[in-house]
Amino acid sequence: MGWEAAIHYARLVQAAKNVLPTQACTPSLTEPLRGLPVRYNVLATVFANDLATRRNEARRELIVSIGFIAQDEDGHVVIALRGTRGIHEWIRDMLYFAVPCPFMPDAGCTEDGFTEVYMSLRMDAEHGSKRLRQGVSEMVFPLPLKSLTVCGHSLGAALATFLALDLAVNSQYKDVTLYNFASPRTGDHKFAETFNRLVPRTYRIVNEMDLITNVPRSLLTHETKYRHVESTSALIPHEGVKQHLLCMHHLSTYTHLMAKEAGLNLEDYPIRQECRRDVEKGWVRLLKRRARIGRGVEKARASLQD
Repeated sequence: MGWEAAIHYARLVQAAKNVLPTQACTPSLTEPLRGLPVRYNVLATVFANDLATRRNEARRELIVSIGFIAQDEDGHVVIALRGTRGIHEWIRDMLYFAVPCPFMPDAGCTEDGFTEVYMSLRMDAEHGSKRLRQGVSEMVFPLPLKSLTVCGHSLGAALATFLALDLAVNSQYKDVTLYNFASPRTGDHKFAETFNRLVPRTYRIVNEMDLITNVPRSLLTHETKYRHVESTSALIPHEGVKQHLLCMHHLSTYTHLMAKEAGLNLEDYPIRQECRRDVEKGWVRLLKRRARIGRGVEKARASLQD
């Protein structure tokens, strides 16, 4: 696993996440790779309908920018897809219905919410514009194409998984690379097996404490369970990361933990301020714990005397 390459693609996904949903992406951006700047020309903004949930059905009608297509000065093309806040509502809804994979016959079943968003991915904000896979297939890139990489985080990782397989099956781009950060499960065992066979250059990166990567487990309309695609590289958070659902899932946490694995300067890859946890020495934690216990005992005694 090349951690510095993974960090590079995670930062491209972060660049997509930094764009407001109502705006298009900037015409160019630069991200480092192994200490050297890589400049990308952004060729197109990717749009989609947002993830609808029972708590917010109106999201289905929203057309938002969700990523971009870019090419660097050596000809390498990247499609980066961000996540959505709706993923947390989706988890609480717990309705993980399965539908047949819509872009490849006999490829198993996929989760319907993710599938609906994926089928809405397109190259323009207007209704009826070309689907993303068709648009990519018909694009004329400024430079001869050397490689095609799809990357995404959270919901964007699920969408990137679908796109990588869709391109491998239904376009001239058979050799697609996928970098998948914090992805929930996207389909059943047959879908996963099909994907693993057709998109072997896959790097699925997961924080072992990120609960969102463990859902969904079961399919309410299918006899089998959801499965992850391969292959997996696991990250283990250190004591300085707050053990909170959103903190463990946040892309900055993933980037920080990957930088730790790569032996890079962690100050260059900080965790979000609200996700930092001060690590105290053991004797300090012990004294605080004893103080809390002492206060609890005093309160109990006081209540008994009353």
